[in-house]
Amino acid sequence: MRKINCFDVVSEVVSEAGNQFSPTWKIKEADYKILEQYCQYIDRLADEFEAEYYAVEVCPYDKTVSISVETPDISICEKEHYFFSLIKRTVRFGFSSSENGSLLTHFVFPRLWERVSELPLHIFGR
Repeated sequence: MRKINCFDVVSEVVSEAGNQFSPTWKIKEADYKILEQYCQYIDRLADEFEAEYYAVEVCPYDKTVSISVETPDISICEKEHYFFSLIKRTVRFGFSSSENGSLLTHFVFPRLWERVSELPLHIFGR
């Protein structure tokens, strides 16, 4: 059985959200590629701390992408751990407890979509 990774889940959720947001919004491909890199770090975190699952959501209002990872625990003793670099890339992050007492780590990344202009700018002489 193939291991599910973070970007597998993210790409499915982002695709569904993109279908709902179009034609008013379009995905920014460069930002999508960056999110793929963030997912690689989340996969490392999941492997290191024995993650139990990923949850991914796209906020319909601000178009941010939330990724949550459930782990039994996280203990980081290094000042230069990649976890700290990852949270610097978020617009928000936090921790909570799951129903079964595991640790949920929440990462909220900037939106991937930009509004499609309704009228071409050359109409206004720009």
